[in-house]
Amino acid sequence: MHNFEPYVSRPTKFIDQVNSEGWRIKVYGISPKSKPLPAEVVTEGMANVLSHLPQPYVTEQRYGVGFLIIHHGIMRNWYLLDWWEKEDIIHHKLFSSPLNKPSAISREPDKSLIACVHELRVIAFESEAWINTVLCQNDTPSFDNYLKLRMKYRIVPDPVTNYAVPSAAMRHSPDDRGLFAYRILPLFDATGPRYTSSSVA
Repeated sequence: MHNFEPYVSRPTKFIDQVNSEGWRIKVYGISPKSKPLPAEVVTEGMANVLSHLPQPYVTEQRYGVGFLIIHHGIMRNWYLLDWWEKEDIIHHKLFSSPLNKPSAISREPDKSLIACVHELRVIAFESEAWINTVLCQNDTPSFDNYLKLRMKYRIVPDPVTNYAVPSAAMRHSPDDRGLFAYRILPLFDATGPRYTSSSVA
């Protein structure tokens, strides 16, 4: 019989937008059990992982934008490097380092590994940001607007299920309550951005 630890949300925050050899990358941090994200984990990740982005950074099918998730996990430090190509495709590389040696970063040999549930929340937010700023129907695609949308995490209980959910990026959806208690809001509408670096809380 499998034994599962009950889900506990981990603090997730936008750290910075960095420019690396032409690339513009949003950087997020995740830490366990409300512990602060160690500064060394962040600096080593930026110094060692961003160099693995492909060149040239802009082609007909590549746009020079993406995101990096730095996760100080329970077993290892994890670094998820993601960028956009071919209109709607995320390319992904996964790295890790020992908890006690953040500088020893290496590519994960198991190519089947993608992300944990905590990291998938950031990826889901970035997907919606891409849809609403680049794949939008009524506006000119804007990489600048995509980069302005930065997820911040504030956990509140759902009044129906009592599950903890990120309030800034999702809202209740009565019509699909049987499947999901919340769904991601459209980030842009006719009046402009719903969420920006200053308005997400």
